[in-house]
Amino acid sequence: MNILQVIGQAIFWFHPFVWWANKRIRAEREKCCDEMAIARLGAKAKEYSTAIVNTLVAEHESTRPVPSLAIAGPVKNIEERIKTIMKPGKKFYRRPSSSAVIVLLLAAFLTVPIGCALTRRAKKESATELEAKPTGALHQAAADGDIERVKSLIAKGVDINARDKQGRTALTLAKEKEHKEIVVLLRMHEAKEDIIKIEARFLLLPSDAREVKDFLERENLEPSQIQGDPNSRSYLLNAGQVEQLLKLARLNAEYKLLMAPTLEVVDGKTAMISSSQRVDYVSGYSEPNRPSEEPKPIQDSVEIGDRVHVKPKLQPDGHDTMEVYFDFVISNFTGYEKFMYKGKYPYKIPIIEKIAAATHYTVAADQTLLLCGWKITSYRDDGRTEKKEQELLVLVTTQKVEPENAKDAAEIVEVRRKNGAKEQ
Repeated sequence: MNILQVIGQAIFWFHPFVWWANKRIRAEREKCCDEMAIARLGAKAKEYSTAIVNTLVAEHESTRPVPSLAIAGPVKNIEERIKTIMKPGKKFYRRPSSSAVIVLLLAAFLTVPIGCALTRRAKKESATELEAKPTGALHQAAADGDIERVKSLIAKGVDINARDKQGRTALTLAKEKEHKEIVVLLRMHEAKEDIIKIEARFLLLPSDAREVKDFLERENLEPSQIQGDPNSRSYLLNAGQVEQLLKLARLNAEYKLLMAPTLEVVDGKTAMISSSQRVDYVSGYSEPNRPSEEPKPIQDSVEIGDRVHVKPKLQPDGHDTMEVYFDFVISNFTGYEKFMYKGKYPYKIPIIEKIAAATHYTVAADQTLLLCGWKITSYRDDGRTEKKEQELLVLVTTQKVEPENAKDAAEIVEVRRKNGAKEQ
């Protein structure tokens, strides 16, 4: 009987009825064993009950290891066994009574059929629910990697771009679980990708300008340090704060917008924004072949290039929260360094200053990342050299959009900018 109980509970471990039935069978089995022990020993019910209690007390008070006892168990069960033994007029038999055997067998035979019926019913209800909600079935099949089920549902005409309560499509789930075959299949049937719109603004302000600093203090925004760069800081702003900050920055006469690229990229892909500008200059003079000849200027050029990488990744929380990986290299023309060849032939070499940073952060749908703290030194030549220190500010906004045509590749955009670098 015990073996049958163990097998039945192992098969139908998920059904509470099976656990309840096994518990009752074990309790009744212990009572049968008590009856058989009293009958075979010829003991009195009171003496047997006292022996059980004394043994439990001795086990509790003993400082030595005690072998496992058959009488051990929950206090409630032992109390119930003693009450049954001490019941007035109780008779004890060497073998279980016919009624007890019938009860035990009936419980055992009922457990398995009822468990099977409940299992079949639960599976049928689950399948019926999924069939009634084919979109939910498609999401489940995509998440489970069941490509045959996905094919079947697509053939039935389910909405391939429907979203679940968390805002995810079947394609999103397949990509999260890395079921590549299902991803390819869904894309073949024109499943739309999640598209992220990225707006970046690179600003220059005098490092001693108070407009932005006063604004950040007034808004009581907490800065975070960018990893590996102790001089830089980052803040998270809402849309209203971004508008106020840009309005204040534009009030400064020396405010300068370096570049403001906007692009769209597939969720989880990397977008690259690049720009370049060529600056021609004289890098020196060549020695003449003859003393009577003039030295010839050496023409040279340098590419001033900027590069930005952004990789947004939507988080499965249903609120369009995303993790963003962001890095950039900004090259800024800051002026010329003057030289003189043999005290007679002047020339200038452009000064290029670079700033590089990399960070990743989690941002809500209505938030913008502000990065600041980098200093750029500029030189102005108008008959005398004037040194000017500026601060670079970077604003990055990311949001999910619904474009008409989704492209399965990161879009590369070339952004040309004019930064005042001219050949002189």
